[in-house]
Amino acid sequence: MNVSKTLPLALLLLLAGCATPQQACIADATAQLSALDAQIAESKATLARGYAVDKVEVTETRTIFCRGGTEAEPEIDTCQEDFHRLDIRRRPVDLTAEARNLTAMTSLRATLAQAAAPAIAQCRATYPH
Repeated sequence: MNVSKTLPLALLLLLAGCATPQQACIADATAQLSALDAQIAESKATLARGYAVDKVEVTETRTIFCRGGTEAEPEIDTCQEDFHRLDIRRRPVDLTAEARNLTAMTSLRATLAQAAAPAIAQCRATYPH
């Protein structure tokens, strides 16, 4: 599961529930733009670091002490419990290809922003503050 790509969308959906009608309308009109902004930020960070990072959820089963028995006769036993954590792993990338990808995304962003402008204006007209 790639957390870094799904997190911005999840946050956008969460915030949409608390938004005014105008904010919700603008968020809907600019959803592709917001997703692309997250990808651009990730690409810039990759270029700055010189490598990509993957966030991988790892589950470990550990033996822990747990309480069993009854309240009158408690017992201490061992149990298995799953613990979850995110591991961050480096992944080599072709920095030249990443730079080309960033240039293409930046160009696409300009196109999407221009296309979203009328929808944003319509949201502001339909739902004035």
